[in-house]
Amino acid sequence: GFLIKWNSAGSYLYSTAISAGSLNSGAGAIAIDSNDNVYFGGSYDSSPTIYNCTAAPNTISSGKTLPTPNTSGRVKSFIIKYNSTGLYLGATALYDGNYDNGVSVLMVDSANNIYAGGGYYGAPTIYNITATVNATSSGNTVPNDPYGYGELYLIKWNSSGVYQACINLPTSGGYTQSGFSGPGPG
Repeated sequence: GFLIKWNSAGSYLYSTAISAGSLNSGAGAIAIDSNDNVYFGGSYDSSPTIYNCTAAPNTISSGKTLPTPNTSGRVKSFIIKYNSTGLYLGATALYDGNYDNGVSVLMVDSANNIYAGGGYYGAPTIYNITATVNATSSGNTVPNDPYGYGELYLIKWNSSGVYQACINLPTSGGYTQSGFSGPGPG
């Protein structure tokens, strides 16, 4: 997946890409808060380097990588936060031994709380959005999928990236990530 920023006149400013592994990986969602910070989310199945956004893409590493999934070939969810000039500020990833099928929606409300939604199997650990990826566990997991078909989640972090709440939307016959839509909270 990739992220590109143009100015209001349509001139290219910067970009970055997540080289995330297989064809099942890539960008899924984007949101911007009132401070013009950019939240970039999607899925990955390797351990990609996180780059700062620059005019020449993927030339200046943030020195961070997304965590390697603990089960080979499994797709995991990510959120990366950049400031308005494209510098890396923080990230988080959701993963466990099962599939976590990516962030398919990101929203930021008027208080700059961050909301992410997507699909998962299992019970992935929820981490705070911090400069060191997955350094601070919230001590919470997405509720376990009781049916084994996959479920949808919606997670909320405050404007500092600290976990606040999570709900899961149980399904009894699988899910469709495209089921998330709408203008967003607040």
